[in-house]
Amino acid sequence: MTLRLNVMTNMSYFLTNYLMIGGLNAVIISLSHPIMMFWCIAVALLWYCHRLTVNYPLPPFLSPHLTPFRRTLLLLVVSLYVFIWYCLMPLLAVAGVTAFVVVGHAAGRNSADIKAVISHDKDTKGGKDDKGMIDDD
Repeated sequence: MTLRLNVMTNMSYFLTNYLMIGGLNAVIISLSHPIMMFWCIAVALLWYCHRLTVNYPLPPFLSPHLTPFRRTLLLLVVSLYVFIWYCLMPLLAVAGVTAFVVVGHAAGRNSADIKAVISHDKDTKGGKDDKGMIDDD
């Protein structure tokens, strides 16, 4: 029970730091997978081209075969394939590394220090310093 309380207290207190750790892990792992980045950019460009061609008509020889609905389905299949084949393992790596670091830090840090800081912050709210004097700054 104490370990769970430590983890929950630390998770709420250090949430911004943990989110930054997760974001930086995502950037580092993404940069170490250039093929994934290439295919994600290629799929994003295909979606952008699809969005442009929905507003403007295609040449007559392509119009009956590549309707907007068929292009959307084709792009959904391609996007799903790219996600599963190229992005799933890096995504799991980001989640695993971030979870390991965050839970390790949250479990290992003493939450009594945080509780003391929180209680000190509550005591000094209202513009008074440690001596009870009103702070004019």
